[in-house]
Amino acid sequence: MPLLVNANLEEVAPHLGWIFDGPFNDFIPLWYRAVGYTVTQTMIINALMPVFVHMIVSLIAWLKRKSDKRCKSNEYDTKTTQINQYLDIYLGPEFIIHFKYSNILNVTFVTMMYGVGIPILFPIACLNFSILWMLERYQIAYTF
Repeated sequence: MPLLVNANLEEVAPHLGWIFDGPFNDFIPLWYRAVGYTVTQTMIINALMPVFVHMIVSLIAWLKRKSDKRCKSNEYDTKTTQINQYLDIYLGPEFIIHFKYSNILNVTFVTMMYGVGIPILFPIACLNFSILWMLERYQIAYTF
């Protein structure tokens, strides 16, 4: 979004000049300070967000399981009376592939589009893909 907000398209499309009348009509050093910083910051947050989401989901599942066991150490003690309630508490989280796939596509697109002008995006994308790969391996082995 900051790309379109700061774009000036009067030279390219005069009929859109009244909508896109930002300060930058090309990639200049000021663009990198204003927009490039925001893109880089968003990519770093995007790389670290799956770890935080996994930690929050794991904490919520752990609290549900402790609440179900009545904080006792016996692993067979439960408050549930139906098998569906028990499965909802003790099964792993749902594997939502569409969010993960769209995240990978987003990182790839932004890195390939702006990586030549902002070379730090390539290591950030590598970090993002490494974190996603390690987290998926951990979730498959220990969560599902």
